[in-house]
Amino acid sequence: MKKLLALLLAFCLTFCGGTSAFADVASTVAVASTGTFQIDNTSIAIKIGESAVLTAYENGSPTMNATWTVSNPSIATVSNGLVTGHQLGTTAVTATNSAGESVTCYVHVILKGIDVSSWQGNIDWGTVKNQGIDFAIIRTGYGKTAPEVQTDAYFEQNYSGATANGIKVGAYHYSYAENVQDALQEADFCLSILNGRKLDYPVFYDIEDTIHRTMDADLMADIVEAFCGKMEAAGYRTGVYSSVNIFNSNLSSPRLDKYDRWVASWGKDVPNFNKAYTIWQYAYGTLSGVNGNVDLNYSFKDYSQAGTPVNPSTPSTPTLTCDTSSYTFGSNDVYYYKVFTSSATQPTATSSNPSVVSVTFGKKVSDGYIFQINNVGTGTAVITTTTVDGASVSFQATGNKSIVSKPPLACDTTSPYTFGSNSTYYYKVFTNSATRPTATSSNPSVVSVTFGKKVSDGYIFQINNVGTGTAVITTTAADGSSVSFQATGTKSTSTSSPLKCDTTAPYTFGSNSSYYYKVFTTSATQPTATSSNPSAVSVTFGKKVSDGYIFQINNVGTGTAVITTTTADGSSVSFQATGTKASSGTAPSSGSLVCDTTYPFTIKRGNVYTFLFTPKGTVGTPQFTTGNSNVLITAGLKLRNGSYLLTVKGVGTGSTGVYATIPGQAPINYCTVNVQ
Repeated sequence: MKKLLALLLAFCLTFCGGTSAFADVASTVAVASTGTFQIDNTSIAIKIGESAVLTAYENGSPTMNATWTVSNPSIATVSNGLVTGHQLGTTAVTATNSAGESVTCYVHVILKGIDVSSWQGNIDWGTVKNQGIDFAIIRTGYGKTAPEVQTDAYFEQNYSGATANGIKVGAYHYSYAENVQDALQEADFCLSILNGRKLDYPVFYDIEDTIHRTMDADLMADIVEAFCGKMEAAGYRTGVYSSVNIFNSNLSSPRLDKYDRWVASWGKDVPNFNKAYTIWQYAYGTLSGVNGNVDLNYSFKDYSQAGTPVNPSTPSTPTLTCDTSSYTFGSNDVYYYKVFTSSATQPTATSSNPSVVSVTFGKKVSDGYIFQINNVGTGTAVITTTTVDGASVSFQATGNKSIVSKPPLACDTTSPYTFGSNSTYYYKVFTNSATRPTATSSNPSVVSVTFGKKVSDGYIFQINNVGTGTAVITTTAADGSSVSFQATGTKSTSTSSPLKCDTTAPYTFGSNSSYYYKVFTTSATQPTATSSNPSAVSVTFGKKVSDGYIFQINNVGTGTAVITTTTADGSSVSFQATGTKASSGTAPSSGSLVCDTTYPFTIKRGNVYTFLFTPKGTVGTPQFTTGNSNVLITAGLKLRNGSYLLTVKGVGTGSTGVYATIPGQAPINYCTVNVQ
């Protein structure tokens, strides 16, 4: 079947006047799917007049029976999977099988470009041109205080090489400006470097330094307007470059909407950005003619042509629809509605009046998602379901449930309960509330309580025999009603088996930088591990195994440390570890690192994320690691303008930390990453 498709494509391109395919793809295997129905790419990029083939798969084999549609045929058209670009922009191509299952690929019709600086060294611009590169954004320099140092040493060479090979050029200037005066001086510096040179693309003000990540939006707007205003007065078109996070916060002032945006969003099918942009920096990769890695870009605006520029269209996925236009409850308490979408990301649902009609997620089905609305009170509510790309559908729901008619909360256990030889006991509370009750113990060191599951007529909870004594177990519903009973624990804490460790003798590092040890315990709660001297030997959590937990100690410096691991019940084991890592004759660093992402977040397995670490003070050369390489690995490190761009990649399922170690200091966990 693949040979047949290839022959059909070759025939079409040869005899129908098409050009050869030029496509950048986000993936090369069937990854977008609704189960057995798949498509081979979730994102491709082509130029105007060029074509590429998308292939739909049914049960792992190519299928010719899919129906193909496109959300914006003025940008690209599709015929039996053959996609042809017509106008700069982004659209969505969808394949649908006979069962109604749909899969979608984003199609970007683009101009292809790179951005370069002295970091790339000497560039073979002729080879770059032969790779299909249409434009290059070239760094002029950075800051404004030391022109002899802060002028990009390769600007003139890059400008001459690109223009000599017919590549359209723009420029960017990296900013350290803290106020309007700084911005004006940076503009003067940039103009002196340009020295009247003609540009096809704008001069972009590069806003990504740590100093800008704490500025309020108004001050940031003042700075950008000062720089861009001076550049425009000199006859240059201007724009702003930054990341999605900074555009959504520090650069969010409406005053900046007049400038073209160049947005950095790596590893995405489309930028996760809801404002207009004209250039997308989509990856950091390799290109023939350039030494090492280089930033790769798509432009959705042809700045070199006269007439009205083309702005990128908002990628439109297949229309979100709902099977319900309005609903009024009768004697029932719940109602299920369905939204139809091919999005692999679960939509969110909200109620304008949850005290009357609440809404909860149900499940994913082949052609969309099921949600449940609940009859909570009397009145009306608007139920709105929204996809990740911002599309939404709404309907009105009317509740008719009188709050006073709600039956009281009841429990199947009212008499005191005493544990025997068992460690757990389950009790049930009866309620028709869609909101889970909360359960507490008056003495959790004796009897603890945890949630079990929801059942058709209520909720199951579990109490646990933890110690000796009595506790009152109270379960409280959302409306404040509650039930209680007494539970007596009979478990002696002295009968628990002692915590054991596979390392009891002192351990001394050799040439290795890490060592793993194991503690044996049946506790479901992860023990904590500490080092008495983390500047010599540090300790981090590894993973849970069937009979205990793995921890990692790290050879950080020279000296001894006592490594102590303690369980939730207070039992502990210790051993001595000796670090042997010399500090290379340098004094311990007195500085620190500032990370742009310190809040926990989630990525999918196979996806990447890039952190920005900015040194403060004298730090030497930091080392970057993850706490568990089975979950997250370091996938790239780039030094850019004195800061470190650390790229990590999810490789397994779980949670782990991202660590940076400054010479002479203990490792610091800057961020926790969850990988799904």
